[in-house]
Order: sequence, then C-alpha cells, then structure tokens
Amino acid sequence: MEFTVIGIIVGAILAIGFAAGIIDEEEEISTPEIKLEPEPEPEPEPEPILPSSPQPDDNDIPLQSEVGVDYSKLQQLLAAKKYREADLETFKMMSMAVLQVEDGWFEEPDIARFPCTDLQTINQLWLNYSNNHFGFSVQKEIYDQLESNYEQTSERLGWREKGDWQDYVDLTKERLVPKGYLPSIFASKTAAWFARAEDCGL
Repeated sequence: MEFTVIGIIVGAILAIGFAAGIIDEEEEISTPEIKLEPEPEPEPEPEPILPSSPQPDDNDIPLQSEVGVDYSKLQQLLAAKKYREADLETFKMMSMAVLQVEDGWFEEPDIARFPCTDLQTINQLWLNYSNNHFGFSVQKEIYDQLESNYEQTSERLGWREKGDWQDYVDLTKERLVPKGYLPSIFASKTAAWFARAEDCGL
C-alpha cells in the first residue's frame, strides 16, 4: 500500500516535470528571438547630366556681308585660337567694309554707317570661337552694366589701367585677359562703336 502511494506520488512528480519541460520547449519554439536587419537606405538617384549646348560647326556660321567682304580667313584664325592675328584681321576687314582700305582710320560718320550684317557676322565668329569670352556683344553688355561709362568700361575690359592706356597684350596660354578684351577696335571712339552696336541689335 505504501509503495503504491509512493509510486503514485513519484509518478505525479515526474508527470508534472515532464509537462513543465514540454511547456518550456513550446515557449522556446513559439517565441523565438528574431533579429531584424535594418533595411538598406535606397541609393540616391544620380542627377541627370544635361548636355551642354554644342558649338556650331564651321559651316553653321554664315559669313554674311552686305559689302562683299570675305571673312573666311578671320574664321580660320579664330578656329585656330590665334586671337592676336584674328584681332588684326578683324580691323582690316572692318576697314575694308567701310573705307575700302585695310588700315583706315574710322571717324564717327564711318562708324555710324558700318553695315549691321557685317558687325553681326564678326561678333558671332568671336563669340563662337572664344566660348563667349570675346566679342562686341560681350563688350556692350559690360558697357551697359556700367551705365555707358566709357572710362570704367575701358578699365574693366583691360584696355586702360589707372587711367593709362595699356600696351597690346600678346595672348598666350600663360597670360589671361579680361572677358571682352577682344576685339580691340571698340577701344577707338568707344561711345560711337557701342551706339552702332545698339543700332545693329547686338
């Protein structure tokens, strides 16, 4: 009888312990520890690269002239980045356009009748082959910004320094010149040339 009771008690204890073990296992199975990896941040989309405005080809620049001047040599010099030679050629061609000589001296009446088509052609060539660093319209923009002040404009363009006219700069890769430094013809009778540029829509 005693063994029976003891057996019952021991069996009950074992049953309880076995049940407890099952419960622990169920708890471990039902509540596993889950480690969530942080979601990777999305990579920023690259900014679109906008194509730069292409420079027109040589054949895209019409070499127009109202008076039959051939600007092909000027174009060749500018395309080769020979700016000093191109500046001298510009003066020759502009002199031919009005005075019919290569080394004439412009008076204000001559400037006032300079053909607009030729002025626009020369300006476009200089703009194109200098990446908009040189040209009559560049000079005029600075002139307008300075409220048509001749002295300040000539200083800003590098033609004068502290009131003194500067020697002609020999353009090289080592020597930078101000924006609008060339063509230099507007340095002569500046106000009259800028007035003509205004008339011609530059």
